[in-house]
Amino acid sequence: MPVTLLGIRNLSVLFKTDRGVLRVVSGLSLEIGKAEVFGLVGESGCGKSLTALSLLGILPHNAYAEGEILFNGKNLLALSEEEMRRIRGKDLSMVFQEPMTSLNPVLTIGYQVAEALQAHFDLTKRDALDKAVELLRAVRIPSPELRIKDYPHQMSGGMRQRVMIAIAIACNPSLLIADEPTTALDVTIQAQILELLKGLRKQRDMAVLLITHDLSIISEQADRVAIMYAGQIVELAGVEALFRNPLHPYTIGLLNSLPVAKGTALRPISGFVPTPDRIPEGCRFSDRCPEVRDACRRTEQVLEEIEQNHFVRCMRCRELWKKS
Repeated sequence: MPVTLLGIRNLSVLFKTDRGVLRVVSGLSLEIGKAEVFGLVGESGCGKSLTALSLLGILPHNAYAEGEILFNGKNLLALSEEEMRRIRGKDLSMVFQEPMTSLNPVLTIGYQVAEALQAHFDLTKRDALDKAVELLRAVRIPSPELRIKDYPHQMSGGMRQRVMIAIAIACNPSLLIADEPTTALDVTIQAQILELLKGLRKQRDMAVLLITHDLSIISEQADRVAIMYAGQIVELAGVEALFRNPLHPYTIGLLNSLPVAKGTALRPISGFVPTPDRIPEGCRFSDRCPEVRDACRRTEQVLEEIEQNHFVRCMRCRELWKKS
């Protein structure tokens, strides 16, 4: 385990609603080391993006976070908005899912990249634009000195995503959050974006929190991975250990859902992720689990170390481990 850069301790994200307070992320704890690629995996609605937004302090207006988020030794949840502004986008930045909705349609690409630089450094407009050209070149946008004059609608989806990455790395952050960075891109462009992120991570020695629902991406990109379900981490391990020996029934279900060979039927997980107001009693996966037993429905599970550095939240896995 490398030196810890980010330590999340018992993080919960709650929403104020007309029906009371809903807990969407519950008791999440994990660590990300310096220059490590950490994968956070789960279906839509599991709380992955909300976890990322809580790190940046940009939750929706009716949401708030509890617990601790220690970044370079500072608890981000205890900082003022002004203190967070100095960290957000500089030391800690994010590539969002949809570049077309994240980029301002009425501002040029050059202006938007330069804006991130001027927000954190004492640069003239000319110097910031020159740096923007270098950043666009770093993310492999051809003719960057011309493309800085373009507007977002003049670029393809893959190019817009590269612009988002350029903005995110502009200030050389210690941790880059990549939230579904290949959503809505075709397979070839997906591979290019992932290869780009891998190269930038090595060049800049930065850590990456890679959020996705695709375990095949994690197998190629990440060092460690946490599987998230209904607001909780249900399995946490090194990537090699998790793929060699998946333990939680949800993890096994995700792996079984991947395409194996032409002509082989997929085996999807039955049912859906529960909404925060309909979380099952006991184990949150109990209503979809093929291995469920009565005790699972009665007792809430805790995350335990079953093998060295391999944690799982499952009664059955714990019992099998004790027998072995």
